[in-house]
Amino acid sequence: MSILIVPIDFSPNAENALDQALLLAHQTGDSVELLHAVELEQADSIYFKMKIMEEISNAEARLKSLAFRRIRALDLPGNINWQVSVHYSDNLAASIEERFHQLSARLVVMGTAGINSWTDRIIGSTTSALVGKAVVPVLVIPAGWAPKPLKKLSVCLTPAQVADAEAQLREWSNWMGSELEGFYFTAVPGERYVGKCSFPVTAIPDPIETPLYQDLVAFSWALEEGALVMFVHGRSFFDKIFDSSTTEQVAARIGVPLLALPARK
Repeated sequence: MSILIVPIDFSPNAENALDQALLLAHQTGDSVELLHAVELEQADSIYFKMKIMEEISNAEARLKSLAFRRIRALDLPGNINWQVSVHYSDNLAASIEERFHQLSARLVVMGTAGINSWTDRIIGSTTSALVGKAVVPVLVIPAGWAPKPLKKLSVCLTPAQVADAEAQLREWSNWMGSELEGFYFTAVPGERYVGKCSFPVTAIPDPIETPLYQDLVAFSWALEEGALVMFVHGRSFFDKIFDSSTTEQVAARIGVPLLALPARK
């Protein structure tokens, strides 16, 4: 049995991610951990220390109540395996990553509210930080998404990546019970994919010189019951300041869940 980690800050976006994780757990038989972290860096005054102590004392009870409530709301059976974890952290992304490796988890499921300000583009949300590091698999759930089984995984690939990625992608599609398809954008009129793999790969005409993330976001909004899949390469902090990754740009604007997988080196 694998574990799906859902970081919870008690926001609507986190609740939405939890719903999708619970549906996945019901489908796959895996377990869900509701993870709440208290940021120690906020404890720089008596007021904040008191607030943190108050939060620590009731966070576990709130997490349990949330799990019961969402399972009932989704009309899922009560035998879904789940657990809660509350701990201190001065870096939420790092603590989630650490917990992932402690549990040998399969996936982190996180909500996103998109990019709300210029500051967010520089500092980035915890979701963006995890996606940008490309160390653990992350399923990003967009705001407003109605949780449902993911019937199809649409993978953005270059033709050269298909053969190397097929085995890994097949593992994910089998686990989710999803169909698998690949696609890539091309400026060559009438180009068709030529290669061998067990799933269809489509060349999508894209003669207009727009950023790749815009093409991917537009493509995602045409999907209904599936997820977009992208392979992510790790980037430094300075890379993110001057040129944020395509995956992070997509994660902030996407219309369906995004499965961000670390690219194998």
